[in-house]
Amino acid sequence: MNLTDIQAKVEDIFLKVTDIFAIVTDIFLKVTDIFAAIVNK
Repeated sequence: MNLTDIQAKVEDIFLKVTDIFAIVTDIFLKVTDIFAAIVNK
C-alpha cells in the first residue's frame, strides 16, 4: 500500500465522517426546534 492509497482512504473516511456530522447536526437542530416549540407553549 503506497502513500497515495492511504491518503485517498483517509480523505474518503473524512468525507463520510463529515456527512454523518452534518446529518447529526441537522437532527440536533430539528430536536432543538421541537423542544423550543414545546417550551414556548
